[in-house]
Amino acid sequence: MLATRHRLTFRLTTLLLSVLTACGLGLAGAATAGATELNGKSESGEFCVYGGPNTTYQILDLYLSRGDFSQLSWPLYGGSPNDRNESYWNLDSYTWHVYTDSNRGGRHGWIDPGVSSNASSTFWHQVSSAYYTAS
Repeated sequence: MLATRHRLTFRLTTLLLSVLTACGLGLAGAATAGATELNGKSESGEFCVYGGPNTTYQILDLYLSRGDFSQLSWPLYGGSPNDRNESYWNLDSYTWHVYTDSNRGGRHGWIDPGVSSNASSTFWHQVSSAYYTAS
């Protein structure tokens, strides 16, 4: 939980500084916040879990750690993404850790920044939680 709070505080602080800088420089338009979690789009700064192979079908785009996928819905089509993953793409600068049970339970795997692949047989339709780490 501490890592999630730290990351959120860091990103909110960065956003606030960006807005203040833009206002201070007299730039027109609003500053962009970057990735928007759970909007069904793969964006820089997110870890994306896909409901189909080869990064296809529904997208669960995560910006913050999530301990229980059964509490989430696929952003565009609804339904639970819990144990419904087939591929992933880490567009974040952090390593993401996935688990076959909620709250870091079950089998553990990790996806380094920039990696995009189909899930292995161990994790195919098995992922229930995901967390990022700075190292």
